[in-house]
Amino acid sequence: MQVLIETKEKIINFWVKNQPKTLFLLVCVVGVYFLRQLPYFNVTLTISLVGIFLWLIAFLLFKLRSSFSLIITILAFLITGFAVAIEKNEIAQEIANFAYYLEIIVFFQVLLESRNEKREII
Repeated sequence: MQVLIETKEKIINFWVKNQPKTLFLLVCVVGVYFLRQLPYFNVTLTISLVGIFLWLIAFLLFKLRSSFSLIITILAFLITGFAVAIEKNEIAQEIANFAYYLEIIVFFQVLLESRNEKREII
């Protein structure tokens, strides 16, 4: 029971501490949704690009670690394999594109983290 109370307190503290960041991310989601309704943006803003854009914003706002992004990338590849197995090729293609874009982000996250670790050593 004590663990549940501590978990509830952590969630509430996280929400109170990060509420402005979360609301900004929500405003970005709504903005991108309305941009996708416009004719030109409808073609260029695919679901995977929108997902990567929102992931970058979340990465910058919440300072996500590369290990978290890597886990999401692995999950995306697993979902891609499952979608190919059940012959949902359009979904598999979008998720695979998202995973590949996310791999690039993970690469740059690892570079930034290693650079910051080298600065801390010196």
